[in-house]
Amino acid sequence: MKLFEFNKYFPDEAACRRAFREMRDKEGVVYQPAPQKKLSG
Repeated sequence: MKLFEFNKYFPDEAACRRAFREMRDKEGVVYQPAPQKKLSG
Protein backbone atom coordinates (compact mmCIF):
# COMPACT_ATOMS: atom_id res chain seq x y z
CA MET A 1 0.00 0.00 0.00
CA LYS A 2 1.37 3.37 -0.96
CA LEU A 3 1.32 6.31 1.43
CA PHE A 4 -1.40 8.06 -0.58
CA GLU A 5 -3.65 4.99 -0.28
CA PHE A 6 -2.90 4.64 3.41
CA ASN A 7 -3.94 8.25 4.04
CA LYS A 8 -7.13 7.65 2.04
CA TYR A 9 -8.13 4.66 4.18
CA PHE A 10 -6.87 6.10 7.47
CA PRO A 11 -7.26 9.88 7.42
CA ASP A 12 -6.38 10.17 11.10
CA GLU A 13 -5.05 8.11 13.98
CA ALA A 14 -8.53 7.31 15.29
CA ALA A 15 -9.51 5.73 11.95
CA CYS A 16 -6.33 3.67 11.92
CA ARG A 17 -6.89 2.45 15.48
CA ARG A 18 -10.51 1.61 14.71
CA ALA A 19 -9.56 -0.45 11.64
CA PHE A 20 -6.80 -2.26 13.54
CA ARG A 21 -9.19 -3.07 16.40
CA GLU A 22 -11.78 -4.43 13.95
CA MET A 23 -9.17 -6.68 12.29
CA ARG A 24 -7.89 -7.85 15.66
CA ASP A 25 -11.41 -8.60 16.92
CA LYS A 26 -12.26 -10.49 13.71
CA GLU A 27 -9.08 -12.58 13.52
CA GLY A 28 -8.21 -12.75 17.19
CA VAL A 29 -4.77 -12.46 18.69
CA VAL A 30 -2.42 -15.13 17.38
CA TYR A 31 0.63 -16.11 19.36
CA GLN A 32 3.31 -18.25 17.81
CA PRO A 33 6.18 -18.97 20.17
CA ALA A 34 9.69 -18.90 18.80
CA PRO A 35 11.21 -22.28 18.06
CA GLN A 36 13.09 -23.71 21.01
CA LYS A 37 16.78 -24.43 20.65
CA LYS A 38 18.08 -27.57 22.28
CA LEU A 39 21.12 -27.08 24.41
CA SER A 40 23.67 -29.84 24.28
CA GLY A 41 26.11 -30.62 26.98
